[in-house]
Amino acid sequence: MLATALEKNQTWRQSYQAPGMLGTQSSLLEVSALPPLNLGQRLEYLLTYPFGCIEQSTSAGFPLVYLPELMQLDPAQRGRVDDKVRATINRIKLFQTPSGGFAYWPGQSEPSEWGSNYAGHFLLEAQQAGYSVPSQLMTNWRKYLRDEALGWTAPEGDGRNEELTQAYRLFLLALAGHPEVGAMNRLRSQRNLYVAARWNLAAAYHLAGQPEVARQITRQAGMTVPDYSELNGTFGSQVRDQAMMLQALSLMDRRSEATSLVEAISAQLASEEYLNTQATAYALVGMARYAGQGGAKSGLKFSYRIGGGSWTEVQAEEPLWQADLGEQHRGELEVRNRSGALIHPRLILRGVPMQGDTSSAARGLSMDIAYTTLSGQPLRAQSLLQGTDFLAKVTLKNTGLRDYEQMSLAQIFPPGWEIINTRLDGTGPRGDVPTYQDIRDDRVYTFYDLDKGQSKTFIVVLNAAYQGRYYLPTVVSEAMYDPTIHAREGGEP
Repeated sequence: MLATALEKNQTWRQSYQAPGMLGTQSSLLEVSALPPLNLGQRLEYLLTYPFGCIEQSTSAGFPLVYLPELMQLDPAQRGRVDDKVRATINRIKLFQTPSGGFAYWPGQSEPSEWGSNYAGHFLLEAQQAGYSVPSQLMTNWRKYLRDEALGWTAPEGDGRNEELTQAYRLFLLALAGHPEVGAMNRLRSQRNLYVAARWNLAAAYHLAGQPEVARQITRQAGMTVPDYSELNGTFGSQVRDQAMMLQALSLMDRRSEATSLVEAISAQLASEEYLNTQATAYALVGMARYAGQGGAKSGLKFSYRIGGGSWTEVQAEEPLWQADLGEQHRGELEVRNRSGALIHPRLILRGVPMQGDTSSAARGLSMDIAYTTLSGQPLRAQSLLQGTDFLAKVTLKNTGLRDYEQMSLAQIFPPGWEIINTRLDGTGPRGDVPTYQDIRDDRVYTFYDLDKGQSKTFIVVLNAAYQGRYYLPTVVSEAMYDPTIHAREGGEP
């Protein structure tokens, strides 16, 4: 990614070369009147993220609801956005439990408290943006939310997650037009309420028609959020909580107080630093809320050209603009600012390398991979006879200092191998039972928890169906909300 900031009448000249193999390259020019969002790269991460729990499924669609507030969409772009939002709505339906809440994985019977809040928030905003959301889906969700809100009791000790979950719940009920003021008052009476919970609760009071109470709650709240990340619970992080506060300020029409939050969130989005799916989505949602409710003071006026060709003039009312540069994946780009305000151009270059990552690494987690016959005798994966049934066994051990939650294991198999889904008939060898497993045509995604010092083994039954030479892809296991906890076994030709 290449980026800069341009004052009035300044020109940016930049040579570039997209990485990767021919046919896989893409070059995207993004220009913003807002502090840089890195929208193209961050959206790409959400839309191509391989897993699909309730949080990840929601995060893929949530920012798209607000995309028209950030940038002008042509009919084709608008159609793709609408299709993805509708697909997200349809996927979330698969998670609803009999109680009306949403489970963390499809088919589970117990709702995820935070996942139910987050997915319901997306559905509510999508509905208010004009998308069709089944009325019974929303009715059942609101009933679940109300039951949980009225039944909530204050936790003993450090109750940050519980307080934030309840505050978010109360904000959503108010946003849906059904505020529960009694429950809001009970939460307000809590001492030392966590800062992000205060701002969510304040937004709930504002939406319930009590703006003075909202101001009282936030008067001493501050905006300082600790730098943290969670593997479970609310899947929280500093950026996610900052974005929640930015959303609250925008809803309460107090954008002038949001400068420090906008700068902090923008700096995270514009960097190459890792953000988990929820942090990424909520940061984009918060910035879009800010821009859509008057935070962006001007549109865009600039021109650009490639390789010394003719200039293309751009003028847009929206604060962000993007263009795919087509097949022009190398050359020199020039961007000239013709507006009276600072603009932020960036060039996002992508491509698939000739060969996947063949390196091995581990931190806080060990991984051992073995290929065996059905009876357990060792096999060489590089020299299998056609038609052979065999096992891929992956043993993972927690070598860290804490328990791990929401771990993922991604196994992608060569095209000459077929996965035998023994889950359908209950036959075959049994390893440890995962929390959830997603079996696809050429890959298996396994999800699990792993206590400190614990080991688990997961087994996939395979068949060497087709002759040929194939690349054996890298196997990766990591914590979905903290990829510094990981183990990777490099691929082999």
